[in-house]
Amino acid sequence: MHPFHSQWSLWSLCGLVFCLTACGGTPEPSGFEDNPIKTSWTQSELDKMDVYAIAGDYYEIQIGIKGKELTGIYRDPQAPNGEGCRFFFEGVIGTENPIEVQCYDPTNTKASFKGFFKILGDAMIIQLSELPSDNCTGEFTDKIGRSVVLDTKKEWSAIRMIQHPTNLHEKPILESTKLEEALKRGTVVAVLEQRNTWLRIEILDGNETTGWISQHGLYPLIEF
Repeated sequence: MHPFHSQWSLWSLCGLVFCLTACGGTPEPSGFEDNPIKTSWTQSELDKMDVYAIAGDYYEIQIGIKGKELTGIYRDPQAPNGEGCRFFFEGVIGTENPIEVQCYDPTNTKASFKGFFKILGDAMIIQLSELPSDNCTGEFTDKIGRSVVLDTKKEWSAIRMIQHPTNLHEKPILESTKLEEALKRGTVVAVLEQRNTWLRIEILDGNETTGWISQHGLYPLIEF
């Protein structure tokens, strides 16, 4: 290359570098934009979102949630040994609020009936299509419904009920230590973890006892 052309090319390159520096540095790639955090939604966007329900202890109601699956039980806290108003429920969480659930008592063959859970943050209003028994308050079927408030948030993936006498184990193997007498039919448990056919559960009797049981000892669900 001729010396003149080499010198001219060098001066051109230096000029370009000086221009970029003086003008504020290397330009941003075209199309680059900061993505602001979304803090508001239109009503149509909200209508497409799943209802946000919270798993936990609502004093008289215990709820477990796994994905969109909701299970739980209502037990009259004033009744001795839960002999008063009691019903199990299960449903699918979607965009509709209230959430429609199927209510029934796993220990008998009475047909299930519909319930509706209106989620209001950490509270909910429950309305039933019929009373589970004569021991239940009429609030469940009136226009206002029965209100409950979250007492303690929990990591419960499901609420289930024992169908057959089931041993509570220290570890998820049959040979592991049995922690206490076999759980009796009708005992309500909350599922904390699952490993194959084994479930780590908490017995919902107020003592917060935990251990492992075989899922084969539980009443089957009707919805899932």
